[in-house]
Amino acid sequence: MPPLAETPLNAQKKLVFWPLILLIHKKHHNRLRLRLQEKREQRFKRVYVPQVPISYERRVFRLDTCGWDEVDFCEYLRFSKVEIRQVVPCLQLEKVRWHCIKIFGCSRTRISVIFNDLIAYLISRYAETLWWDKRRLNYMTLRRYENTIYNITGLRGVWGFSYYSGYKKTHAFKFQSIVTPDGLLSSLIGPFPGPVGDWTVWKASGIDVKLREMMEEHGVSESDRLYVYGDSAYLPVLGVLGLFLEHVGRPLERKEEAANLVMSGERIVVEWGFGHIINYWALNSFRNSLKVGLSPVAGYYMVATLLSNSLLCITGTSQVSEKYNLAPPRIEEYLYVDTK
Repeated sequence: MPPLAETPLNAQKKLVFWPLILLIHKKHHNRLRLRLQEKREQRFKRVYVPQVPISYERRVFRLDTCGWDEVDFCEYLRFSKVEIRQVVPCLQLEKVRWHCIKIFGCSRTRISVIFNDLIAYLISRYAETLWWDKRRLNYMTLRRYENTIYNITGLRGVWGFSYYSGYKKTHAFKFQSIVTPDGLLSSLIGPFPGPVGDWTVWKASGIDVKLREMMEEHGVSESDRLYVYGDSAYLPVLGVLGLFLEHVGRPLERKEEAANLVMSGERIVVEWGFGHIINYWALNSFRNSLKVGLSPVAGYYMVATLLSNSLLCITGTSQVSEKYNLAPPRIEEYLYVDTK
């Protein structure tokens, strides 16, 4: 049976009701979409729980009345009570009242301000000493370091050890340190951006210039010069040397192989020096909480090095100093405090 022909009246009704049907469908679709969105928001909505402020008693923190034993002092401050009384006068800090939330009796903001101000003060006072202590690292001291290393390794010409950190493909600061036989990080070079190579850091440090001037001043011959022992990445130039390398048609001699074997075992003292800083001042290893522009990241490491050296001078012993049987200087000598 053929379909009925559409009359003009039916066509007119469709033209009238079709927009109305579309409008109703659109409103229903929007209503359904909003309902689904509300359900989704309720599902993932976080319940806000107001944080109760930490209550604390405002008080003055004193070493004698705080109620801490020696274990508490070493755990919270890394120094014992006796060591604190030694190092604070040497740093020549003003006598201020220190407060701290829960422990010292003040807010986190005040703690942060005091902490960062102290970092800035110590850097302004000791940055040059950390880079190169010209009063302590004189020719006689370097010769004494060389003789100490010679007594253990049987090799002449080395007065300190440096560490090769390599190329860092990350946002970071890097330092180059020279560890001496008394256990001190005697030269802290930096900070430099992470991608900068170690050879570039060495050339920018100016240590080679210092050593050249020192050798020329004392008339030291080329065969009797002093060097920092580093990695094979360091070219054998004035002031620094590394492993003996093989070349095409020239294999290593037995003496060179023996020297490489001995010195590769000695460079572990640098890792001991870096490990001492990270173990005592773990803040420097929290990469997620250290952000350039919000915190003096490089300053934290510089002050950690200063305090580690100070603690070593107070205790008088470390893995490195025991290995080479060379005691570090006294804290007053290291920080140049006039005790008269």
